[in-house]
Amino acid sequence: RYLLTITVINFSLGVVIGLTMFMLGLPNPVLIGVGAFLLNFVPYVGALVGALATAAIALLTFDWYGWAMIAGGTYVLINSIEGQLVTPYFEAILRVRSCILHSLQKIHCSSASCLFGGVIR
Repeated sequence: RYLLTITVINFSLGVVIGLTMFMLGLPNPVLIGVGAFLLNFVPYVGALVGALATAAIALLTFDWYGWAMIAGGTYVLINSIEGQLVTPYFEAILRVRSCILHSLQKIHCSSASCLFGGVIR
């Protein structure tokens, strides 16, 4: 369940970054989005590599170097929002659900159907 949740979050991040890079006018925004999706599985280094690659693509594409800073900064901003708000929110939901299910299991096992289950667990 955890890996599926992280995969969906990373896929959503790739879609958002791809659409944002399309709106900024970068070439191959789908490739940038797929790269963001895959690189987000690598902690810390993935975001750095993705931001630097996006900035390099923007630097090679546009005449003004400011676009490279805008593209790289946008990548970092979106990735930071995902890393600081979105992923912790969904991980907390999974943790609470897991905790509730575990508590219900302990209550069930400590009832008459499993005499020593609550003590052993």
